[in-house]
Parts: sequence; structure tokens; C-alpha cells
Amino acid sequence: MVWVVTEFVTEHSYKLSHGNMNQFLRSHRKVRDCDISLVKSLRSVGVTTSQVMDHLVEQADSYAGVGHTKKDLQNRFDAIQRSSTFHNSDGDAVISYMTAKAQMDPIFFFQI
Repeated sequence: MVWVVTEFVTEHSYKLSHGNMNQFLRSHRKVRDCDISLVKSLRSVGVTTSQVMDHLVEQADSYAGVGHTKKDLQNRFDAIQRSSTFHNSDGDAVISYMTAKAQMDPIFFFQI
């Protein structure tokens, strides 16, 4: 099927964002790995995520230079923390349980 534009109504369209506002578009916001490493390092010594964001803004001279919002940074850091917590504790516990169960029960089988 082919679509053909027969009429264009400008009142139904949004204005394009200006160059200085692009950092607020979701598709343009990216949290870099080096920013996450900085958050991990500074959080381990008691610095809050908000303070880390203030530091990043100061280094970049503006929010536009950072490339993401404070909430983006918090969300990405929290997601990494949740995934590493699961893999380091719950996953190891399940594997230990399954290994012990396999040693005690000869008909029990599991594979990683």
C-alpha cells in the first residue's frame, strides 16, 4: 500500500525544536558510560547523584553540554544497581541451591 499526501495543514504540526533545546528531546538524551563510572565512584564516598549532576554541568558549562537530565542519570544508575544486585546475590544463591540439590538427589538435573 502506498500513502500519498494530498493536503498539508500547518496548524496540525508542531514547531521544530531549536538547536539549544535539542538536549531535552528524549531521542537526543544519552547517559555516557564515563558519567556512570563517575557516579559509582562518587556515590561510594557519599556524594549524591544531584551533586554529581551539578559537577557534570559545571564541567560542561551548561546543561546542554551534559547531554542528559538528572533524572536520566538517576534512572540509568538505579537500573545498573538493580541488575548488579540481582546477579551478585539472588543468582548466586539459586546456583548454589541447585548445585547442592543436584549433589543430594541423583535424579535432579540442571544446566547453566
